[in-house]
Amino acid sequence: FAVFGGILNGLKAYFDWINSNGGIDGRKVELVAYDDEYKADRTADNVKKLVEEDEVFALVGVLGTQNNLGVRDYLDENCVPDLAVATGSPQWGEAAQYPWLQGGIPSYALEMKRLVDYLADEQPDAKIALLRQNDDFGDAYENALAELTADNDMEVVATETYDAQASTDTKAQVDKLAQSDATVFINGASGSQCPNTLKFVPDDWDVLTYVSITCTSKLALSLAGGKDEGIISTQAALDPATPADAKEPKMAEFLTESVKHGLTKAEAEQGVAAIGWNFGAQVAGILEASPELTREDVMKT
Repeated sequence: FAVFGGILNGLKAYFDWINSNGGIDGRKVELVAYDDEYKADRTADNVKKLVEEDEVFALVGVLGTQNNLGVRDYLDENCVPDLAVATGSPQWGEAAQYPWLQGGIPSYALEMKRLVDYLADEQPDAKIALLRQNDDFGDAYENALAELTADNDMEVVATETYDAQASTDTKAQVDKLAQSDATVFINGASGSQCPNTLKFVPDDWDVLTYVSITCTSKLALSLAGGKDEGIISTQAALDPATPADAKEPKMAEFLTESVKHGLTKAEAEQGVAAIGWNFGAQVAGILEASPELTREDVMKT
């Protein structure tokens, strides 16, 4: 998943920076990483290896809804923290049942709430076409939209799914959606399939196009072949590609320090690495605030 590979680079840069400044409570952080290629079965194998062979203290930034669902019970049974989970599934709020998991980004349901609030002002009678993955990630978008449009004049008029694990493109799905009477198109694809989907949107399809929050980095949108003009999305964190955000102290710190600790200037500015840096900062903040560096204290914190 080339678009998301930069998350790991951002994590590496963050912990290298932390270690160069004394670590956390005097301890250096060692980051061990394996690539699961966004495949849930490989995630399970990798996590088992990390826990049982590498004996990691915690996991950070595990990407993908299906991927985290596949290891959630295992990590819970073994009391291993799963921190800054890199997915906004609404299921991560089940803290009583799964106390060893902590989400890393806002819920996809909250993302859809923000979009519907925006449409309430701009298109109160919006007709929505949705492209979604055929998994729990896609369910989160569809279920939230069904609830959020139940008591207003908006309507989801067409929905198409695609298999995120397959290498096929989404042209056929977009062509079907374009035949609807939709006035809003939600591109709920993720990874490289999100910008590629934008290439398939017909020029004569008169819709407001929204892209998933997972697709808003400068790197991702640069792959859209110029078809990213005029799209909208939401933003949950500072974006290095936004001039106003780049001036914020924490973002300025990232842009300065990350290139001293492994990133190129281009990587830092493309946005994906900033997500990894952000996850690292979340975890470091929790570790530093914990009374003791034990798994139980970390999760209580």
